[in-house]
Amino acid sequence: MARIFVSDTILEERLVIQAERRDEGTGRPRHPEWKALSALYRDSLAACGYDVAPVARPEIYQTAIARQILGARQGDRHLAVKPIEHLRPFHGLPNLYVCDWAFPELSNTPYGGDPFADQVRVLRMADAVLCCTDFTRDALRAAGVDRAMTMPPHVPSPTGAAPPRASRHGGRFLGLVAPGRARRQMQPMLAGFIEAARQRAGLSLVIHVQDDEPRLHDEVVACVAGMTRGVLADGVVDVRAGPIRARQIEGLFDDADFFLQLDVASGLCLPLVQAMLEGVPLVTSRHSGTASFLPPEAAVTIETGEARYDGEDEPIARDLKLTCHPPLPGAVRDAVLAAAALDGAARTQKAMLARSLAGQRFGIDAFAANLEQLTIRLARNTP
Repeated sequence: MARIFVSDTILEERLVIQAERRDEGTGRPRHPEWKALSALYRDSLAACGYDVAPVARPEIYQTAIARQILGARQGDRHLAVKPIEHLRPFHGLPNLYVCDWAFPELSNTPYGGDPFADQVRVLRMADAVLCCTDFTRDALRAAGVDRAMTMPPHVPSPTGAAPPRASRHGGRFLGLVAPGRARRQMQPMLAGFIEAARQRAGLSLVIHVQDDEPRLHDEVVACVAGMTRGVLADGVVDVRAGPIRARQIEGLFDDADFFLQLDVASGLCLPLVQAMLEGVPLVTSRHSGTASFLPPEAAVTIETGEARYDGEDEPIARDLKLTCHPPLPGAVRDAVLAAAALDGAARTQKAMLARSLAGQRFGIDAFAANLEQLTIRLARNTP
């Protein structure tokens, strides 16, 4: 079986590329979710029988002797699981780039003289671009990246999952806040929940900060304190912190009656997929990548509008107009109240549908079928 060399942000956290795009003073990229995504792809390939080997700085192996010293052989491949601006080719091997871009627009201009800001050019250098969602695939093909195909990783189902979990508390919501998007997620989510909690007793919210940076945790705690002080009783909103990793995510949902997800631009939200597999009823915005795999009948939907994205986690938004989908006024409140009003049968119906869809889309059989199709495309050297 061929070997697949995987390059990702785990080995290249301190790589000096576009330094202003990393967390100040930490040397870490602003995209810790790429670590979880890389782990899932590596595990998926290993489950299909491939020998998976890590590689840092794949672009330095430009001669046959360098590849020989590394142990690269004919038939091996290179899989890069990184944000677009960090993608680099492995010379002499087929290059497979994973893409989880969350916007319909892509750059075809080297802004500021940076060739890696030309996203279309970077992606067209790949032998295949593995998109996490149909939305990303369609956006790339519309931009001229013909070798884009949908191939998300296998996301394992929880061990021994039975019917969807029964309501433990009646109205406990779990919300996640991601680095780089904290302010955009936090304030509308919290404001909407506060409005709902003032109208319906018995609701509570656990906010999990998806990172281990104390600075972000402290910022969220301060935001919660400022918005809930004198409005809600102590304990109605609780903040927890810790990194979200592929193999450590299941325990998040143990005490959740609903999973509350709000993002103005979505690719493949791994916690959302895991919540689907766990049988936790969903309260979420549906647009971009999420709309590719989650139909409206499988969740309580937070209605959204359309605006220009200027989030700090995508510096290219300074030059390129990116479309995002913020919640409409009152939409979070209405969705939380609608979810809390669902009876047990309605909750179970939505949760079972979501779990079935996630099992089909992110199961190992689907990944293996996509991998076989990818192998055929590479052999034919066709899109």
